[in-house]
Amino acid sequence: MRLKHKILAAAGLVMSLGVAAPAFAQQYYPQPDADHWEHHHHWHHGEHFHGNADVVYHWDHYRLPPPPYGFEWVRADHQFLLINASNGWIRDVVVW
Repeated sequence: MRLKHKILAAAGLVMSLGVAAPAFAQQYYPQPDADHWEHHHHWHHGEHFHGNADVVYHWDHYRLPPPPYGFEWVRADHQFLLINASNGWIRDVVVW
């Protein structure tokens, strides 16, 4: 019985500390890398895409329309861009 009381007392102490701890806890928000801001660009129709992106070969998986001849879908961050494969001109932008 005494062991049970000790365990309950210890649990109560831990719980009381757990409730009070957030009042003293300091929030930590890591700073993004310097190049984080460089790669997050909101692309628009008519711009020329320059940069690294993944070509989307399974565009139907993302419910994108088929790209016309000479164009391809690429994924840049949270956007899908329909670009001219030869010069990078953006024809359409879909935000995911």
